[in-house]
Amino acid sequence: SDGGVATYSGVEYEIQKIQTSVDSGSITTGEFQLQFNTSDGVNPYDSQGVSYTTSTISFDASSKDMKDVLEDLPSIVSVDVTRNDLGSGLFEWLVTFTENEPSIRKIK
Repeated sequence: SDGGVATYSGVEYEIQKIQTSVDSGSITTGEFQLQFNTSDGVNPYDSQGVSYTTSTISFDASSKDMKDVLEDLPSIVSVDVTRNDLGSGLFEWLVTFTENEPSIRKIK
């Protein structure tokens, strides 16, 4: 989901939020993958973009692990990741795209 935009020294950086969820109880094990679409949603000549899928990610991946998995994708240059423990085995990662190239990204 959309995590917003951060501005540092006049430069805007996009933030995406990744959050795990469970129907009932708590999570004690598991993995997931993320899909990254390069379409900027604005350029009519690139409405489809290219989709990339990460390797598997542990349900409790550290900030560094999430950063490494995302930066392994060919279209992601640099990200900063912060992880928040939401309790019951649920986590949230805030991903800040730190490369200087402005574009809209969507992690699913």
